[in-house]
Amino acid sequence: MATYFVLGAASFLGSNFVHYVLREDEQAQVVSIDALDGQACLASLQDLSEEERHVFAHVARKDAVALDRLFTKYGPDYVVSFDSPGVAGKQGGAAALDDLATLLEIARADWEEPDKTFGEKRFLQVSSACVYGLPDEMASEEDALHPCSAEAASAAAADLLALAAHAQYGFPVCVARVGDAFGHEQFPTEPVAAAICAALDAKCVPAPFGDQSTGQVLHADDCSRGLETILQNGQLGEVYNIANPAQIDAAELVRAVKAGCAAALKSSEAIKEEAADKPTARKVPLLATAKLEALGWKPQRPFVRALADTIVWYFGNKEWVDEAASGGYKQRNEELLNPKPVRKRSRGKH
Repeated sequence: MATYFVLGAASFLGSNFVHYVLREDEQAQVVSIDALDGQACLASLQDLSEEERHVFAHVARKDAVALDRLFTKYGPDYVVSFDSPGVAGKQGGAAALDDLATLLEIARADWEEPDKTFGEKRFLQVSSACVYGLPDEMASEEDALHPCSAEAASAAAADLLALAAHAQYGFPVCVARVGDAFGHEQFPTEPVAAAICAALDAKCVPAPFGDQSTGQVLHADDCSRGLETILQNGQLGEVYNIANPAQIDAAELVRAVKAGCAAALKSSEAIKEEAADKPTARKVPLLATAKLEALGWKPQRPFVRALADTIVWYFGNKEWVDEAASGGYKQRNEELLNPKPVRKRSRGKH
């Protein structure tokens, strides 16, 4: 039985990866680790509360003592570390790097054999396409990094720190840089989720890629499949891009979202499109994916069907969307962590 540690497990991509592993490998055990900061939503893992192969640990990355105890107790074979959106910008890039350095050191101490090898253990640092900046051409793994924000700079530094552990110690690490993904339970700050939520609510679809005419959007299941491919087959010390090899035209995506939302709303009323000069989504560079495809990976979820499924989910989960937009998910996290005891009603005397 392989044991996975997934840090940032309550994030959109993290929770999807947890579900993917448990669904695809009936022998796998997953320990989900999350401090529940940033855009972490514990409700995304709530359906696993009765799953014997899943454990949730409310632990911060900076808590070296708690992390060390988890390593000792569960002995992970794989560690997958997701960046937490919005966290690095709030707590500072230096603090985020310190947390990663602590995690890498704990994993190295736990995994390293007397002969300085690491057996079949693997560590995957999940990063963002934003580390490349906005190059004129598709970004490949060999391109220089040009982050354009503090959060992207923090992610770039984390990539380099993880790769340095391989260079210095032979630590078994790979880095995955992920482009735009979509699926259930994604916060409406990303292109596809923002377009769907806007259409279902205000009936106005924002320009999905800002002022860019095309983009790459990949369903989260295919993203998780890519991460698992890298974890199992990637060359240690290497970087792999994950994105949809097929680009989609912004206008085509808008039409697909409008049609899907109109069907969900059962409305013939036209859904308007925002002007392209009012982008609501961050810009993400286009990624070359030949290196990952060479490992045997390719997307398996047809885009149109995956988008339709995602629209149906958002249409049926308006309460979740409202909590994500208002910050109410944080209160929901507290309620799930500290459920109120159910009082037994007295039967009284007959």
